[in-house]
Amino acid sequence: MDIEYTYWYDKSSKYYVGYLNIFPEHTTQGKSIKELEMMLSELYEFYKIENTVKQYGKIRVEA
Repeated sequence: MDIEYTYWYDKSSKYYVGYLNIFPEHTTQGKSIKELEMMLSELYEFYKIENTVKQYGKIRVEA
């Protein structure tokens, strides 16, 4: 399964910082993109085990 994530490079700490788009309130970091992706995978597994994986939907409302 592919899960999208957002990341950026923090020059002051020299770490890649990111979050899973389904959990934007939980960031993690790694010294490389590979390490960041490993940390993001662990973050997903933690929340999957806790049964708190968010689901998103859309509704239509009157403008």
